[in-house]
Amino acid sequence: MSSISQSGVYTIRNVFDGKRYIGSARRLHVRRAQHFSDLRCDRHSSTHLQRAYDKYGVDGFLFEVVELCPVDLLIEREQYWIDYYRAFDSACGYNMRARADSSLGHRHSDEVRQRMRDGFNRNRQPMNLDSRARGDATRRGQKRNEEMRRRMVEGRQCNRSLCLPLNVIATARMLFSDGWTKTAIAEHLGINRRTVWKYINVVSPNED
Repeated sequence: MSSISQSGVYTIRNVFDGKRYIGSARRLHVRRAQHFSDLRCDRHSSTHLQRAYDKYGVDGFLFEVVELCPVDLLIEREQYWIDYYRAFDSACGYNMRARADSSLGHRHSDEVRQRMRDGFNRNRQPMNLDSRARGDATRRGQKRNEEMRRRMVEGRQCNRSLCLPLNVIATARMLFSDGWTKTAIAEHLGINRRTVWKYINVVSPNED
């Protein structure tokens, strides 16, 4: 099994100045994907890391596994490496807090919370009125033949997860598997608890 698929402590290192973000995860490959997705969408919880990413770009950072360890030792070992690299010191790293603990109960700054909502909302922008009017005009008077009706029936029967942003599903599942409550996940993503429950229980079309 690849080390990136296991649990352990990781660092996101700036290749230009050596500053680091330290974290831990049950599934390192999932957490790596989520970090860089949040950075690309300008919604990362660490404003220090986000600003550095905006300056240097994706090529300026490396995701590196520092240590593999069992899940029950993740917090303890993450704390060790935060202290070792002084990642909580803005001169040395990007961690927003000096203590390695669960994010549950931690309230993000207004700036971070707004970036999270903005990034999420970009995935669900409504159709503008002009586009909708053009679509209505095209469909008006159009005869629905048997092939069209068949496709409509199949469309209704398809997995509704196809209508959900895959990055949101992945984020909700990752946080839920890491012990986050539905309320905490909902606040993190800027959505309601019922929607979170739907996201973590549907099957992604890209999963085996």
